[in-house]
Amino acid sequence: MFKRIALVSMALLPLHLCLALADFIPPGTNIALKKSYSWNVEPSYKLGLDPEGDKTHLTDGVYVPGCGWTDKRTVGWDYRQAPVEITIDLGEVKPIAGISYSTAAGSACITWPVNIIVLTSDDGKEFYFAGDLTMLALHNAPVPVVGAYRYATDRLATRGRYVRLVIVALQYIFCDEIEIYRGDDGLLKGPRRDKPFTGVDAYIKEYATTLGVQKRILQDISELRQRLTASDVAADRKSSAFKALDELAILTPTVQVDDPLTFRCIFPFGDIHQRVYAQNRFLLQSAGVTNISIRTGDRWKPLSPFDIPAGGAPEINIRMMRGEYRAAVVNITNPTSNQVDIAMRFEGLPGTTAPYWIEPHEVLFMDSQYGRVLADALMPIPAQHGDRYELTLPAGMTKLFRFFGYFRDSYELRLPPGMAKYAGRYLARVELYKLALPAGMTKQVWLRFAPPARMNPGDYKGRLLINAGSVCQTVPLNIYISRLEFPVQPRLTQLWCDYTDGISYDFKALGEDSLPLAVSNLQKYFVDQTWAHAGASGMPGADYYNKKNELAKPLNFSSFDAWVDRWAGTPNYYVVFLSVKKQPFAGKEFGTQDWKTRVAAWTSAWRKHVMEKGIGPGKICVLIMDEHSTDEQAAIVLEWIKAIKSGFPEIRILSTICQVRPDESAVTELYDNIDIYVPNWSIYLRGGDPVRRFYAGHQARGAQLWTYSNAPIYSGCPYGHHRLLSWRAWEAGMTGIGFWAYCDSGGGGRGSWNPYIAVGPCYSPVYFGPGSINDGKHFEAVREGVQDYEYLAMLRDKIAGLKAAGQKDAKISEAEKLLEEGPRHVLSEYTRQNPSNIWGVENTDTSAADKTIADMLGVLED
Repeated sequence: MFKRIALVSMALLPLHLCLALADFIPPGTNIALKKSYSWNVEPSYKLGLDPEGDKTHLTDGVYVPGCGWTDKRTVGWDYRQAPVEITIDLGEVKPIAGISYSTAAGSACITWPVNIIVLTSDDGKEFYFAGDLTMLALHNAPVPVVGAYRYATDRLATRGRYVRLVIVALQYIFCDEIEIYRGDDGLLKGPRRDKPFTGVDAYIKEYATTLGVQKRILQDISELRQRLTASDVAADRKSSAFKALDELAILTPTVQVDDPLTFRCIFPFGDIHQRVYAQNRFLLQSAGVTNISIRTGDRWKPLSPFDIPAGGAPEINIRMMRGEYRAAVVNITNPTSNQVDIAMRFEGLPGTTAPYWIEPHEVLFMDSQYGRVLADALMPIPAQHGDRYELTLPAGMTKLFRFFGYFRDSYELRLPPGMAKYAGRYLARVELYKLALPAGMTKQVWLRFAPPARMNPGDYKGRLLINAGSVCQTVPLNIYISRLEFPVQPRLTQLWCDYTDGISYDFKALGEDSLPLAVSNLQKYFVDQTWAHAGASGMPGADYYNKKNELAKPLNFSSFDAWVDRWAGTPNYYVVFLSVKKQPFAGKEFGTQDWKTRVAAWTSAWRKHVMEKGIGPGKICVLIMDEHSTDEQAAIVLEWIKAIKSGFPEIRILSTICQVRPDESAVTELYDNIDIYVPNWSIYLRGGDPVRRFYAGHQARGAQLWTYSNAPIYSGCPYGHHRLLSWRAWEAGMTGIGFWAYCDSGGGGRGSWNPYIAVGPCYSPVYFGPGSINDGKHFEAVREGVQDYEYLAMLRDKIAGLKAAGQKDAKISEAEKLLEEGPRHVLSEYTRQNPSNIWGVENTDTSAADKTIADMLGVLED
């Protein structure tokens, strides 16, 4: 995938990048001060919009204190998926030595730019590529997690009258000030060294992946320098590390990616990146980690390749039902100067040395579109055959055999005299799980426990043996498998906007077998409803009708049939997103009698087909308009509902509501006709008690209340965002949760593995590639949350059953207390640690949910 080549183009990187963490010093006067500029897209961020002032704010020389994105002295664009171009006119051709771009990000879904492409031109028509400022700025202090930051460089050597910044971002774009620094007059002479710029798409296709990889390596070098500078590492060792990092920075521009479409953004990126990580050994050794370290840890906490091990002796304790999924992690750190090969096996548990009900995965380190390292993707570690032994047991004899295998321990095999008839040649083989651990890195092993219903309950005491170089360590495994069996399909419904009716979104990256693969994956995570595009409804065009508005020919339900057959009757709901507004239907104007008649004829034919397929008509749902937020939109939705139900009365109406106060809507009839309410969680909270009472009233008439969230994967922790949404739904009396979107990783149909060519934020909890889907921690967290919800419901059912049987004792009171206080404790503990961000990711103790669920299992078994 990677190759080393000589750098031949200024379009890639300067030949040398010194990554010393120094304050930026402008290389010349600011020649952009008070200069005029233009843009390709008008500013659109409403909280900071100043139509007149925005024309001068970017070069007025005034810096706004703090983050400033709501300050009218900054300029902002919202939800941009196309680049914003800002072109500054310097008045005449001038030499340019540097440039700076001041912005802010890190909270409120505001992220740092992906690219800031710097272009120059003499005539305003033909522009030349001078560099990517997000890359060139790496020689300054690193970008903060949250706050204001000034991307700046003094490494330009170009000229031009017009300087254009092309800002590529996936959501908001903000700018406070742009400065351009005058260079030496010698830059005005001679031919240009810059390459002509052929467009953003061409740039992304040709350079974005290579530059993304190089930027990540340089960011890691920068972070290591920062850590080393602040550390107690001995001066001579620190000097050695700095020297190595400087040499690796010089080599980084030679790292190239052959094919962006097959590239997988998995750390480390080849030899140079591995050698960068190897310098982390000095920090590890200084912290007292002098040999391979093996620790258990919090599976939901963010993890860095540079992490220093924490915690005591490793031990894994799991309490679970048969038929559910739970997990634990082991973190392995290599403080040596060489890569270490890891081998693992299990002992003392049902099954072989590779139990069928335990699934080890390597947690992969990957980059994100925003430069945030994610330890999320799970790569299965296949069991491999270890040492092989051949034994000979003569007839009528008993022998004791002792084997010295991969782990240098021993075990015995004895054939009692009464079994001499089994004499002969025997083969023994140890099953191992292997992975490589580069020098200086920490890697995480994810252990998924999935005991099937057929497994015998019991309190199993086993061990995980880990061999790493000269270290052989045992991790005790205390696995309690309950006599209780988890339901095959838990009752909390999940919506994932999967669109498994056809090849769209990132299913394009999977190939022809993508849809069955996706359905199987979704079912494994208890997803009990499926979504389709409007085409699955057989929605006809005008040519299907006669002059009487009757259907003149059969509708095409091939997409619907394939979709339904793909799911084999397992969903509780088939949801079709019609995505309509105030628009004609089959050639007739919205709201007219002809329009209503044609809609009814279509849905009546659809109903008939559903019945012929043997599907209960109440299993079909439609979402008419996504996230309606105004009464005007509500009235349009109502008109569609009336027409649709006149032909298909049993169809269920699902609505993803974004009205903050639906209880104050003038279109009350709409809300009386909705069967499934799905308000966005954040908007639901904003409505307060009046909105809670409003939804409770509709639940009383038989409507369902679900909720959903749509935060990108990078912005929320698996625990707080994905697992705890089930707990929040329980406390709110909701019976369903949802997320946007299973099939949208931002890859634009090119898969999930290359964030550097993404066209939008990543929302998918899985990783799509040709012929494969890899699970991620966020999807694991959702499934655990669904299981948590089922525990709560089972406890509620048990209490109700005991009361109905007339029992009154302290155990019932204890169970009621746990059911009432447990969810409050889990949610309040998380909120206490993250008071300003319900999706927080840092410094969170995630043990409250596990402890509460373990307590509930004890009560359920009692």
